[in-house]
Amino acid sequence: MSKSHLLTQEQVDLGYERFVEAHPEVRERILAITLEIADDLDFDIGELRRVEAAHALNERAMRQGIDEFALFLQYAVDLPEERQRILRARCDLASSDS
Repeated sequence: MSKSHLLTQEQVDLGYERFVEAHPEVRERILAITLEIADDLDFDIGELRRVEAAHALNERAMRQGIDEFALFLQYAVDLPEERQRILRARCDLASSDS
């Protein structure tokens, strides 16, 4: 399930921004992606950096043994009640897709 189905674009942007701010090693990885590298790969630098941030978030979730989306919500949504509501909606959508 995509983050974009349950979160606003502002929440997604904020989530990645906060995740990167909270993890200096991720910031270094992202800043190492230069315009030259992006051009060589024929990607937009912002999108390439977003992909790298998502990959780092996934790695962290796997190391912690938790769901990637649940981890992302900790950065994207301030209120615990709202995070729980979104997680319930995600489960409802997943069960209706079955």
